[in-house]
Amino acid sequence: MAENYFTAGQTEWLKLRRGKITSSEYHKLTKGGRRDMTEEELAEEKKRGGKRKTIDTLFGEGAITYITSRITEMQSSEIKEEMDFKQTEWGKNNEAAAAEHFEAITGLSIIHYGISCPQFFPYGDYAGGSPDFEVVDEPSIGEIKCPYDENVHTRRLLIKSIDQFKEEEPEAWHQCQMNTFIMGKEACYYASFDPRRIDPTLRMKIIKIKACPIWQEDFKIRHDAAINLMADILFDTSQYLFVE
Repeated sequence: MAENYFTAGQTEWLKLRRGKITSSEYHKLTKGGRRDMTEEELAEEKKRGGKRKTIDTLFGEGAITYITSRITEMQSSEIKEEMDFKQTEWGKNNEAAAAEHFEAITGLSIIHYGISCPQFFPYGDYAGGSPDFEVVDEPSIGEIKCPYDENVHTRRLLIKSIDQFKEEEPEAWHQCQMNTFIMGKEACYYASFDPRRIDPTLRMKIIKIKACPIWQEDFKIRHDAAINLMADILFDTSQYLFVE
C-alpha cells in the first residue's frame, strides 16, 4: 500500500527509517513497568524490613512491544507504514501553506522538508528523526501539524504554557525533544495549522520548545538499553533458534 501512496523519494524515506526508533514514536519507550522480585531479591527486601514484592523496570510492556516491533520491521522484506490516509492527505495538501504562514508571522526563513520532501536524520545505527523544517536564522528546527480534526487545533490554541503542552501533548513533546537532540539544535517550533479558521490570527498556534538537558540524559539511557535488547536478538540469534 505504501508503494502506491508514496512517491519514490518518500518510499526511500520509509526504507531509511524502517526498523529504527523514530522521534514520532519514541514516547513509547518512556513508560516504565514492574516485575516480580526473584527469591533472592525478596530475601534482601525482607532483611531490610521492606514489604515490596515488585521492582520498577525501565521499560514497561508497551515499550518492550515497540522494541520487538523494530526488530520485526528491520528483518521484514516488506515496507509497511500504518497511517490514517485522510489525515495524511490533509496534511500533505496543507503543509506547504503552513510553512509559508509560519515564515510570514515569525519573520524567520526555513528549509522545509515535511511530507512532500521528507528527510531522515539518523542517530547512530538504530534511531533517527524527521523534523519538518530547519530554521535558517537560528539553531532551531520545527514540526508542522495540520490536524484534520478541527477540535484538535482548538485544543492546541488553548495551551498556555510548556508544562501544559507536555501534559496534553506528550507524544509531540518527546518528538520535538528527540529531533532537537539529534539535530544538535537549541529549540523546536511546534506549529499547529488550520486554514479553515475564519479569523486568520487563529490559523496557527506556535509553541517554542527549548532543548531539555534532563530529557536528553534520560533519552541516552533508554536509547542504549533499547539498542542492547535489539542487539541481543539481532546478533545472538543462534542461542534462541532451538530450545529443549
